[in-house]
Amino acid sequence: MKSTKIMRELAKYYPKSLKESYDRVGKMINNLKPDTETIVLCLDFDDIVYQQIADKLSDIDLIISHHPFFFGPKGKIMKNDPLKKELYEKMLVAKVPLYAFHTNFDAGKGGKGMNDAIIEKLGLECDKIAFKDLAMRGAHLKESMLVEDFAKLFKETFALPMVELIAEGKKEISSFALIVGGGSRRYLEAMNSGYDLYISGDAPHHVRREIVLNKYNYLNVYHEIEKIFLSRMKRTLLEIDPSLNIITIDHENYPKII
Repeated sequence: MKSTKIMRELAKYYPKSLKESYDRVGKMINNLKPDTETIVLCLDFDDIVYQQIADKLSDIDLIISHHPFFFGPKGKIMKNDPLKKELYEKMLVAKVPLYAFHTNFDAGKGGKGMNDAIIEKLGLECDKIAFKDLAMRGAHLKESMLVEDFAKLFKETFALPMVELIAEGKKEISSFALIVGGGSRRYLEAMNSGYDLYISGDAPHHVRREIVLNKYNYLNVYHEIEKIFLSRMKRTLLEIDPSLNIITIDHENYPKII
């Protein structure tokens, strides 16, 4: 399939207009090839991924990562991160294009975004509500349940080694909102919208204290839960062209719990 057509189709669901102002999305390394048949998907493109595909780079037409390879000024990153610079130079030689769909994927249209996929895996449907934060999604449970029981259900559904629960709000919940990844600071919108629990990740100490003092419920989950990007993006690409050869590389393990 023509590479430009694939990108046009992806832009219908994940336009750059959905990205956060601080974000870097789109082309990271090298220009698109005229045609694309084989695509590699990964959460982060790093040397571990490179080593897994190094012997077949000539057969790969495109790599799509969720997290941007350059998350900030390219020159500064190249100066301060020798491992990334070395990988960048390898990719220039390989001439394989690398593109990133980050916060524009999180807020994806048509039920194809990151947080849509999380709610779908829980067997629920997203509420039809327009949040100020474009990536946020909300859902109502089929039956109310104790907040601790929901935390256990969430952990089991996504095979997480652990979750962290602040249970200072309602003891029995019937709804939740979420932005998986690093959206803990945005709990106020969920709370003010009437949701019983907010789910996100990377919550620093002072944000956790704010949630406690606001007497609210919060579930902190590993950032790596975003690996659901692999299956959701693969599904979107195959809807665009079922003949595409999609290789997913799930190489990011959860931390070991001691």
